[in-house]
Amino acid sequence: MYFAPVNSNLESAPLFIVGIGQSFDRFILSGEIGYSRISHDQSFQSAFDVTITQERYYDYFSFQGHLSFIPFPELESFQPYAGIFAGYGSLTDYRKKETENNNTEKLVQQDRLNLGLKAGLNIFPYSKVSLFIEGRYLYTPKKVTRNVYESQGILGDLVARETEYYFNAFTFGGGIKYYLD
Repeated sequence: MYFAPVNSNLESAPLFIVGIGQSFDRFILSGEIGYSRISHDQSFQSAFDVTITQERYYDYFSFQGHLSFIPFPELESFQPYAGIFAGYGSLTDYRKKETENNNTEKLVQQDRLNLGLKAGLNIFPYSKVSLFIEGRYLYTPKKVTRNVYESQGILGDLVARETEYYFNAFTFGGGIKYYLD
């Protein structure tokens, strides 16, 4: 999958997901875990009118439960589905410390409830192994805080200012499903 955030401060990134599920006629109940490293570098002007970029990233872990509905179970080649999901996301904010041999500093860790909608297509759903493509919208009801650093001129150090934004995103991609009998 590919993670495409709505907020312009965050960059798109691959999202790696592993899941397991059980089908009940037209419904599929499943759970998954996911991981992504999302860059959110910050650029600011120094006292000498030079742009400096501070390398920052989130380690994002998600744990979600899904409920999907298959409207046309009789289709054998291509089977559309739609669903909802809810779960938990954990964001840990890191920044690189250039003065210490590229060590990283953990800034803050935040846990957030995730909700969302999804739609997809199973390709050859009745074989032992099938493919799927899927699109999702991830909504986070509580805002995420992010410290933004600003230069104070020649004699000043960087000063942190707290900002808030919703960690909403679109994800799209595909994968492989293996069916246990």
